Amino acid sequence: MEFSPVELAYKLFSEPPKDYNSCEINIDLIDDTATSADAFKILFEILITIYCEGMMHFSKLIQVLNKEDVELNQENYDDIDPNEIDVQKLAILKRWFSSLGYHLFIDEDTEEEYNLIKGNHYCKVILLNNPEDTGFFIYRNIQLPYHMMLNSSNLLDENYDLSDLYAIIKKPKHNNEPAKIFSIRFAKIK
Repeated sequence: MEFSPVELAYKLFSEPPKDYNSCEINIDLIDDTATSADAFKILFEILITIYCEGMMHFSKLIQVLNKEDVELNQENYDDIDPNEIDVQKLAILKRWFSSLGYHLFIDEDTEEEYNLIKGNHYCKVILLNNPEDTGFFIYRNIQLPYHMMLNSSNLLDENYDLSDLYAIIKKPKHNNEPAKIFSIRFAKIK
């Protein structure tokens, strides 16, 4: 059975996590000239889309873990407060990704720490409810509560794998707390 990443996310997160490596994502590359680097980028984009869809249903995931029936769709997204983001909340999806056969890694840096290494992320996930990003959503008429912005300065060579790609999410400065940058990575469980 074939699913889009969004459909797969709804199917995956509508039930408690399954056993480790019990589900599989198959990628059919568009043509024979695609490299393994292309396949890693496609896989990363699928995984980060699944991740974002899961996070947009955060409160419902708690219900799923408590074995309650829930319906996930684009009409019932949660209002994610970017000021409340932390590693624990971002990592709630680990068990579901394990069932897909992937490790999910979340790292936290202050904005100052991140500025020392910035530029290597594959994409930045921006959130509608983040006051720093709301204008972009309005200007671009983006209907989803999240958007992924590819990093054009990411110049990885062709010899990388999935774990070299990562997305960032920014938690804005709030109540005298410095801004935080969270990195999201995936790696195949071996």
